[in-house]
Parts: sequence; C-alpha cells; structure tokens
Amino acid sequence: MDNCANKFSFLAPSTCQNTVRVLRALQLPRPLLLEGSPGVGKTSLVAAVARMAGHQLVRINLSEHTVITEPHVM
Repeated sequence: MDNCANKFSFLAPSTCQNTVRVLRALQLPRPLLLEGSPGVGKTSLVAAVARMAGHQLVRINLSEHTVITEPHVM
C-alpha cells in the first residue's frame, strides 16, 4: 500500500471532497469509522492522508471474515 500512497492524487473532485470530509472528521475527539463497498478507495485515501501527515497507519479489517491475525501496519 505504501506504493499507492506515493502515487495517490487528491485532485479528482470526489477524492477531494472525501478527503475534506475525513480531515474534518479527524478534528473531532472521537473514533472515525469509514463504511462502504469494497474497492472504492477508503484505505487508499486514509493511507495517503496518513503519509502526507507523517503518521504511521494501522489498518484493522472489521468484517464477518476478520481473523485475529489480520491487522496490518502500513
């Protein structure tokens, strides 16, 4: 995923709008849950934002198929 974050573009209209939404939500002192269909770019967006902010990303997949060994550091 690190490679994707290097090539991520925030310029597409829907990506820009979603980025603003995520950044605004991160200003709240509460956890943030992103929901949506698989493959729409939720993880890529968050990975790119984390990389731009200089933070490490830890992804935890919460689905009916999640197993205890699945969390990944990105």
